[in-house]
Amino acid sequence: MTETRARSLAKALSYRIVSSLVTGTVLFGLTQKGWLSVGVALLDSIVKTSIFYLHERTWMMIGFEGATANLPKVQRRRSQASGAGLESL
Repeated sequence: MTETRARSLAKALSYRIVSSLVTGTVLFGLTQKGWLSVGVALLDSIVKTSIFYLHERTWMMIGFEGATANLPKVQRRRSQASGAGLESL
């Protein structure tokens, strides 16, 4: 399945919402400072969402067919059948 940019962004945002809630909650538990906790959680979310999106798009450009990706189809099938390549991981 080819992942669209919109799907990558939606995954990044949903993951960051959960992660930011955890970050904010832990920080608030440690400092008892609400605005500090919210500010750090927001900054953390913005930075990490951007990094995750770029990471996801890079993986989509690279693909994950492993070492057999550039082989002709016949050789690729033989490699997959024998368990070679990254597909078997």
